Amino acid sequence: LFARTQKRISMLQTKHMATLHGGYEGIEREKAIRLIKENDPYVTCWTYVADNNLPILQDAGVPAGKITKIGNAMVRPDFIQKVDMSVYGIPAHAYVFTVVTRAVSKKCWKECIETIQEARKITGKEIHLVLCGTGPLYDEIKKQPIDSYIHLVGEINNPCDYYAASYCGLLLSVRECEPLGLIEMYYAGKPVIATDTGEIAQMISGDGKDAGILAPLTENGMVSVKNSAEAVSRMVNDPKLYAACAEA
Repeated sequence: LFARTQKRISMLQTKHMATLHGGYEGIEREKAIRLIKENDPYVTCWTYVADNNLPILQDAGVPAGKITKIGNAMVRPDFIQKVDMSVYGIPAHAYVFTVVTRAVSKKCWKECIETIQEARKITGKEIHLVLCGTGPLYDEIKKQPIDSYIHLVGEINNPCDYYAASYCGLLLSVRECEPLGLIEMYYAGKPVIATDTGEIAQMISGDGKDAGILAPLTENGMVSVKNSAEAVSRMVNDPKLYAACAEA
């Protein structure tokens, strides 16, 4: 809108900062390059969130001096109240791993379920998975019989409260930039198991400490249930590791 107006009324001296948040690489490539090129003459500054957003701007010919990286941030909730997980039939001694995302294919809910199934076999422990969010995968999974330790919660507006009531956050995704969900887990004081994509590795590590475990993707960029289940098992079986991650 700003670019079209600036093009139509050239006398306007509008400062225009454009961003697609973390979604540049989510648009079909040729369309993205065309749109960026069309808008660039009327954009003062382009911003991006994660390094995997940068190539499409570069390929569209945006000058480096017009591009600025601005990381994600969000306001810490004034009050975090743990959700009562017993209302979902989860026993107090269970290891609860919580996912709060849109229920779309790239968020890999099915792989999350398979990961917890495998981790329960490896550890023999009472591990539960809480899936919060709505979308096509929510609708699909809800129609099928699921294990009693898999809990479909649906839409929520208080993710920190769910993370606070959990043992650990879980974020298995084939493509992320700088996920707000990770920040919410930290606000709730919980570590994370996440796939190594986007800025997640940098978000997990700092000052020589790790606030979670990275689960490498496969060679073709897919979620590895084996790697993810091993990470979940380590977090459950090693209290010292868990404590160090939570402290970080």
